[in-house]
Amino acid sequence: MEIINIKSLFYPGAGNDYAVIKHFVNNSTIETFYFCDYLNRDFRPESILSEMRGQLKEFNIKYIASLQPAYFNQTNWEDFWCHESDGQTFSGLKENSFIALYRIEYLNKIVELYYFGTEAIETYRVLVENNIKIDLVITQDHGLGCLWTTFGEGSYLEAIARVNDKMPRYLLIGEHMRAWKGYDKLSEPFGAFGIHEHPRIMYQLSLREIELIEYKGIYNTLYNGSINY
Repeated sequence: MEIINIKSLFYPGAGNDYAVIKHFVNNSTIETFYFCDYLNRDFRPESILSEMRGQLKEFNIKYIASLQPAYFNQTNWEDFWCHESDGQTFSGLKENSFIALYRIEYLNKIVELYYFGTEAIETYRVLVENNIKIDLVITQDHGLGCLWTTFGEGSYLEAIARVNDKMPRYLLIGEHMRAWKGYDKLSEPFGAFGIHEHPRIMYQLSLREIELIEYKGIYNTLYNGSINY
């Protein structure tokens, strides 16, 4: 693929898929990665660092800091968890929340990784409402039955982007998934990402207008007029 012009990406349900970092460092103008996954209580900033160094041996990776909710203008860790996810997964524990910041150096490039040990839907809302521009969203419905939700077409994730008028320019999705509405296929399946080594397909936002009524309905269903009630 040709080099794509992006500065940031958001990867919900990222797990230990650091092949994504290698791909985009080599094939884009990426500056910042936002990964999000709560996995389990043994998944901590130190274990992430160790796994990254194991997968990306040619990269120089440093753990920079542990961040608190106030860094993203939030009051507490509950602000990073959607109320609908509470109690629906064995691993979604708010008391295990963290945000870890890493610096990754490769050749002449330096990028940052923010890894959120939080719930992805609400974390995406936090980023969007803090006016953090996300150029690309990676979606792959996998794992333990997708836990409590999915990220593809018609998902809460898409509704948050649409209602806030913050659509990413690109999507990178699993080859058997449906892209969000209004995106055109940009590539054939490529790569081997994630623990199941799923090929992915790149999509780009088109200029077509999308009716927002159904997405406002999805958004209202999620929040019922309020956030994190």
